[in-house]
Amino acid sequence: MKKARIFCLDEWLFHDLLGENGKVCQRETTRLLTTIHKQCDRIVVPWESPWAQKAYKLIKYSSNSPILRNVAKLLSSAFLWNTNKGISIYSSKGSPNPETMDMEEIPEEDRYLVRAALAAGASLLVTTDEKLLEAIQKHDLLKGEHRDSFIKGYEAFFGEKPLF
Repeated sequence: MKKARIFCLDEWLFHDLLGENGKVCQRETTRLLTTIHKQCDRIVVPWESPWAQKAYKLIKYSSNSPILRNVAKLLSSAFLWNTNKGISIYSSKGSPNPETMDMEEIPEEDRYLVRAALAAGASLLVTTDEKLLEAIQKHDLLKGEHRDSFIKGYEAFFGEKPLF
C-alpha cells in the first residue's frame, strides 16, 4: 500500500472552484480534488486563516448554482470534515515557531500557509504565486510546485474523468 502524500493547496483552489479563473480551471480543480480523494493522498486544511475564509465563501455561495453546490459538497465532505483526507491545522496549535524559521522572504500574507504546510508534514505546497514559490525553494523550507504543472502531472499519472 502506498504512503499518502500530503499537499498544501494555496488559495488558488477557491478561485478555481468558484469559477473566477474560468470554467476550464474550475473543471480541472474539481477533477483534481476528486482524484486526490480517490487516492491515498490528503490535503492541509488551515483553519482560522484566509484559506478557511475562502472555503466558507465557497460554501456560502454554493446555493447560487448546481456546479458550486457540487464543488462545495466535494470539498466539504471529502476534505474539510473528513479527517482521513483533510489535515486540520489551527493557527494556535502545532504551528512551527516563526522565530526558528527563515520566513523573512516569504510574503507575509503567505506565511500562515507555509507554517500550516510544515506543521502538517506536507510533501508539497502547490501555488500560483511565483514569489512564494521562489522563496520556499530558495530556503528549502519545503517542496513547491506551480498549480498548472502539478495538475498536469497528477492527472497524467492518475487520470480522472470530469464530473461535469
